[in-house]
Amino acid sequence: MKLEAWLAFRYVFRNRSRHISFISLVSLAAVSLGVAALVIVIAVMSGFDEDLKSKLLSLNFPLVVTLEKENCSLVKDISKIEGVKNVVLFSQNQVAIRRGKSVYPVMLEAVSFGSYSLPRWQKYLKEGSFQKGLAVGKGIAQRFFLGEGEEIQILSLSGKKLKSYTFRIGGIFSVGMYDFDNTLIVGSFSCLENFLLENHPRYYLGVEVTRSRLYNLEEIKRRIASLDLAGIIAITTWQEQNQALFSALKLEKITMFIILSLIVLVGSFNIFSTLTVKVVEKTKDIGIMKSLGLSPLRVSAVFTLQGIIIAFLGVFMGVVLGVGVCFLLKEYHFIHLPSQIYYIDYLPVLINPRDILTISLASIGLCIFSSLIPSLWTRKISESEALRYE
Repeated sequence: MKLEAWLAFRYVFRNRSRHISFISLVSLAAVSLGVAALVIVIAVMSGFDEDLKSKLLSLNFPLVVTLEKENCSLVKDISKIEGVKNVVLFSQNQVAIRRGKSVYPVMLEAVSFGSYSLPRWQKYLKEGSFQKGLAVGKGIAQRFFLGEGEEIQILSLSGKKLKSYTFRIGGIFSVGMYDFDNTLIVGSFSCLENFLLENHPRYYLGVEVTRSRLYNLEEIKRRIASLDLAGIIAITTWQEQNQALFSALKLEKITMFIILSLIVLVGSFNIFSTLTVKVVEKTKDIGIMKSLGLSPLRVSAVFTLQGIIIAFLGVFMGVVLGVGVCFLLKEYHFIHLPSQIYYIDYLPVLINPRDILTISLASIGLCIFSSLIPSLWTRKISESEALRYE
């Protein structure tokens, strides 16, 4: 096998002028660029996916229990379930805010703040904001030119009457997602006590779980359902709440992988054409090798190894280039996105070793398959025909 490997290496990198073969370099560059493009695009899409999940979980709960009415006894029962970190009672009501002649629909959320729920908001609000009044999303504040300490009117339909409530703004938060920043107002149960008494919002229990259970919530969901079916309307996980979004992201990632794999496929066709030219160019050498006693299998192996060498070198260089560009994108954020369209202003990047391995194996497989056909043609060349005119 040493002889075949030596000949293959020589044929890849040397031509008759004893210089590096140009067509081999073209094949190598095609494979490298295809792999690099795949690595970069998949890393960016994985970054969007992961960043979106972290944003969704920053204020949403992994598990939400919809209640018929306020039920504080369930909080203690659910808190005892293995894998549950904490439980928060909250309510939501669709309302509208009015400032002058402008009216805008928003979601008003009342939260029972305790040792757990306050840390979720400390990243986005100053300490003591909820003691001063309601927390308003940045988009809402910009729309109505609101600032801390100012008052807003909240309109709610109670029965057939439209009632108006006046609240003071205690803080302005910016999560970085449109749905939160432009449609959400949050306050404590104590601040919204009169509103809750006169209206009939739906109550929920937000269940926070340990990190090990974040993607496996079915067991916790089953145990919660067995506690008090009479008081529970529905139990939904964060994956179920955003199922359409995650399905779209997954489909988009698979589609991009297939489309960009065509670049690697073009590189594999370059390997096919390169080895085809090599077989024609080395017809004399094939005849000499067979005359010296090399079997057709060993002669074919020489050309197959050429494809393998180009495949491994191309994939290695492509992965290095792709990971390098991803590192630069992650560290320096030199590609900016319009914040009016996207929920972030830079390209997020997540390098997943599993994605790198999948891309590498798929690319190597395509390249090796492309090298098999030209190498099999060498078996049809007889030494007498190869050496007849030499």
